[in-house]
Amino acid sequence: MRITLFALILTAVSWLTARANPNLLANPGFETGDASGWTNSYGTYAVTGTNPHSGTYAAQISYGSAIQQTVTGLTPNTSYTLTGWLQVTTAGQNAFLMAQSFGGSAEMQWASMTNYTLLTLNFTTGATNDSAVIGVYQSGADPAWCDDLNLSVSSGVTNFVSNPGFETGNTSGWVGGYGTSFAVSNNSYSGAYAAEVQPNCALQQVVQGLSPNTSYSCSGWLKNATAGDTVYLIISGYNGTNAINAAANTINYTKKTLMFTTGSTNTSATIVVYQAGTNAAYCDNFSVH
Repeated sequence: MRITLFALILTAVSWLTARANPNLLANPGFETGDASGWTNSYGTYAVTGTNPHSGTYAAQISYGSAIQQTVTGLTPNTSYTLTGWLQVTTAGQNAFLMAQSFGGSAEMQWASMTNYTLLTLNFTTGATNDSAVIGVYQSGADPAWCDDLNLSVSSGVTNFVSNPGFETGNTSGWVGGYGTSFAVSNNSYSGAYAAEVQPNCALQQVVQGLSPNTSYSCSGWLKNATAGDTVYLIISGYNGTNAINAAANTINYTKKTLMFTTGSTNTSATIVVYQAGTNAAYCDNFSVH
């Protein structure tokens, strides 16, 4: 009786979890035996039973081909997580999992192994965007497969950055390293606000609560007011070594990402945005996770 009751409890928990965070994709594992819910973006693909990751079917994508699905009913200014299992025929060729048309620049991850690889990417819808286009593209010369895709509202992902999109309408949580920086409402990447950093000035935040000996990803969207200027995303103070940086020199928002690993006793890191150019730079939507 205890075993039966325990099994019922596990089933109930699983059902409630699925209800709370459902898969928003139609036919995510192609178990209809066809590509219903998906469209042929270009090239050719087929649903096949020869190489599923799980279940009976998977999608086989030919060279230079893509499949996609437009997901509607999303919530603006909301983070979503897309996962999918991808496999290539020939090692070193790349198959891409993509999310685009959600109110920001396209996000993608790629698989280049002959065994199924789980890919994960996160994106945040824009202030007025309630849909996204999800797709898989094969750039290699030989077929690739995809299966068991999942799109859901992000959960359990902690962003350690305070006021990451400046949606407080100010730079609370941030300090001026030197010079002048402030929140503005006319150059946001998404939402209502971004931060403006004046020439030869910096904006910074000490991110707390990190774990020692742990790898993290820091990303942010940066752009310059004037072409040819350079603004930097910098991470320092995470393990006693020199700072690392990524440069943006365009007048359109560009996502910059830095990977870092904390030292054996380090529980914080400092994010810095430094404008080395002659005119202002703008930054928005930071994350450390």
